[in-house]
Amino acid sequence: MQREVGLVVRSRIDRLEDVLKREAILSTIKVDYILPIAEPPAWPQNLGFLLRVLESRGFQTLPQFMPAFQQAASAQNLPPLTGDVVVLDLENAHIDDEQRDRIIRWVAEKVPFQRSTLVAYTTGRHQAINELPAAGHYCVGANSPLSLVGHAVNAAYIADVVKQG
Repeated sequence: MQREVGLVVRSRIDRLEDVLKREAILSTIKVDYILPIAEPPAWPQNLGFLLRVLESRGFQTLPQFMPAFQQAASAQNLPPLTGDVVVLDLENAHIDDEQRDRIIRWVAEKVPFQRSTLVAYTTGRHQAINELPAAGHYCVGANSPLSLVGHAVNAAYIADVVKQG
């Protein structure tokens, strides 16, 4: 009986250690949180909420306002992004639907190919979100705050595997 209890306790300790290791990964992942607009005088309320939730999960995020991503020539002149996970927030940037596909592609060009993941926060369907993974990019669309946080966590796990080689 004592041996069986010991095995159950050991199994639960191993499971807890696995959970703690997975959670620790999030604090080691660099997140670029991109809004393709000039910084507004006041941040949208939803943006503050999203950042708090991401930080509560262990991410260190600071939004980067990058209006250069609204024009092809300006976007091409930007340096590559350095985050392990790049969150492109088109919802809080209030970008028109017809511009979203272009901006997603322009940002994807700055995300290190197969070394970083792109999470595009946008409602609706966008062809770029379907085409980029087919071309080998690590990209996913998030259409709500809940799916954004979930996809960011999953993207972090993928980025960690890529970093490990």
